[in-house]
Amino acid sequence: MPGSREKLVERLKDIVRQLPASIFAPATCDTTSIGPLSLGPLVEAVSSITVEELQVQLPASTAHIRFPIYFHDILKMAFTTERGFEAGLFGFRSAGDKIPLHDHYHMYGLLKAIRGRVEITSYSWLPHKEELKLMEEKDMGGLELRPALYEGRRTISSDCAATEVAVLEPSTCNLHVVEAVDDGAVFFDLLIPGYRHNECTYYKERGIPTTGEISWLMKIPVPEDLIMGRL
Repeated sequence: MPGSREKLVERLKDIVRQLPASIFAPATCDTTSIGPLSLGPLVEAVSSITVEELQVQLPASTAHIRFPIYFHDILKMAFTTERGFEAGLFGFRSAGDKIPLHDHYHMYGLLKAIRGRVEITSYSWLPHKEELKLMEEKDMGGLELRPALYEGRRTISSDCAATEVAVLEPSTCNLHVVEAVDDGAVFFDLLIPGYRHNECTYYKERGIPTTGEISWLMKIPVPEDLIMGRL
């Protein structure tokens, strides 16, 4: 399908150009101050993406792949130093392989299953004042912990309706685990405005979370068992 990838890039560029400038502004201490954003056109565009359109040859079998997780950069686009986005494919060798709990600092993200099923476990950051109040009230025993709202788990599948796209925002569902339900599962990942100079931070849950309740998360180094390779 010659030119399909280029057409996808142009479509995404046109949509991103029309997004409010506020989502590209530097983050503030209170992520809730960022204005509401209608992601409808972007969700619609991502929901229709196919592996044929991306022009990527996925491995027929993951038996020969040495890494539990592999990735492939689809595009990185910066119109100016302020605006941009990036996208890629992430694949899993086996069911149960996962990208551990991490955040996407001051980003919007959209995930779509391209092959098989993936399970997403999500947390949301609290408003800054509420977070500070809880941290002042809790004896953390010297540990660097942050409170977050546990949003539960969701499975997205390439076999379901094309509109099934998981969305994260700067505070809502921004922290998540992505785990393969099936061997060889693959998902498409779009991030706005992308990492730029920021790296994701990894966390570990303290205790067993309950949906709709506050959990305490501990910041950790990049997990040693997180092994990724390029497709």
